[in-house]
Amino acid sequence: MEIRYYLTFEFTGVADKFVYTVAEGVKNGIREELLGRNWEVHGTVIEFEDVSGRKIAVNARYIRRCQGLFDAGIYPARDERDNSQPDMMIVVEGMSKPLSYNDIEPDEAALVASVMAGVESDVCNFVSFTDEDGEDNLIPADKIMLLESIHYDDDFAEEADEDKDDK
Repeated sequence: MEIRYYLTFEFTGVADKFVYTVAEGVKNGIREELLGRNWEVHGTVIEFEDVSGRKIAVNARYIRRCQGLFDAGIYPARDERDNSQPDMMIVVEGMSKPLSYNDIEPDEAALVASVMAGVESDVCNFVSFTDEDGEDNLIPADKIMLLESIHYDDDFAEEADEDKDDK
């Protein structure tokens, strides 16, 4: 019998629980990251991939509860084969509903994740990306509680961080 592992995240002011099916190592790694984290060295953003390949970035400052479940069936996780998911979903502090975007390029999602991960606590940095209608969206990166997005190449996220450091 195969055991399935889940991570659930809850945030203040957001009624939804965010549930992800993950590998056992990811579940255990997130637990260790939250319990043994040196915030000044690693920053506040924890990144992982669910079993469907979606990238998840969580700002640990906003987590009110994280559960590591296994094969419990208590919370229905989204089906990994479900193609109706938006390309990118962002949960922002003070907004009761997540923002969903379609037709987002992987490099746009990587940019949002890299800016979110590189935010300094005393600076309000905005990240900008273009939505499916071709309109600019500017969101304060330090207020992003959770980012869920299509798979992007980690090399791009590293290049975006390097480009940001050069400026």
